[in-house]
Amino acid sequence: MIAAEKGFFHLNLRSYNNSRTKPVVLIRSVKTLINEKDSLLFGGYAYDPASPHIRYSKSGVTLSFTALEYSHPEDVAYSYFLEGFDQQWSGWGEKTEKEFSNLPAGKYTFWVKCKLGDEESKPTSYSFIILPPWYQSWWAFILYILAAIGLFGLLLKYQRLRDFKDQQKSYYNKNGSTKKSSAIWN
Repeated sequence: MIAAEKGFFHLNLRSYNNSRTKPVVLIRSVKTLINEKDSLLFGGYAYDPASPHIRYSKSGVTLSFTALEYSHPEDVAYSYFLEGFDQQWSGWGEKTEKEFSNLPAGKYTFWVKCKLGDEESKPTSYSFIILPPWYQSWWAFILYILAAIGLFGLLLKYQRLRDFKDQQKSYYNKNGSTKKSSAIWN
């Protein structure tokens, strides 16, 4: 019961606390840098669960997020975690954007949550994949193997030619002849 000027107000605190909704956090946009210009990967609309593939040379990713809190937006704090890169959640802060640059190739999931007072939201996520550089792709490894086989073949051919010349030299020196003979491999 709360006293008022014209009577009393009855406040059911349990009902009030149960009706309060938890804060909600949304990812607004995901961008990557291409030729000094931002390229939008996700604009906060319909989320496609398929993870976008980002080329290795463009592995700088900027993620923007916001809480759906209109009455006290200055009291909202955020914490984030990049699964596959970070070891733990970040500390609570007011920033609504996080940039990751020079990420190694791999699959990542960005998690973000917000806090308003003591109420913490459920984490929201966005997944993406950084592709390996061209020199770590499967076709590059096939080229490496073919180059190694070719190099081995050239070394083998060079060694056989050297052995052949050594045999010729030894044959001519042993016989004292300066004539070339066709029967070298006897």
